[in-house]
Amino acid sequence: MDGCRKEGLARMDILNKIRIELEENSDIRTRESAQKFFKEKTIFYGVKVSIVTKIAKDSYKEIKKYPKEDIFSLCNELLKSKGGDRGRSFVTFKKLE
Repeated sequence: MDGCRKEGLARMDILNKIRIELEENSDIRTRESAQKFFKEKTIFYGVKVSIVTKIAKDSYKEIKKYPKEDIFSLCNELLKSKGGDRGRSFVTFKKLE
């Protein structure tokens, strides 16, 4: 397997890991509460901020060695998923602050 293909798989592994962690930590009450802050219909996982912050920190440890272009590409992939879900958006930008 060549380097590009391996890197593509690693990238998908990171994205899938984040998605799975968000789904496993979702809570219906948190999801319903979060919707109250937005006028438009928005998709949320319903994960508490402290848990999202931990997921973001752990994920960043895995990708911080990547070139910035690759990190931003991963962020864009998370933003595109599940209708622009706010939980993923938060993970995306939490470590970029």
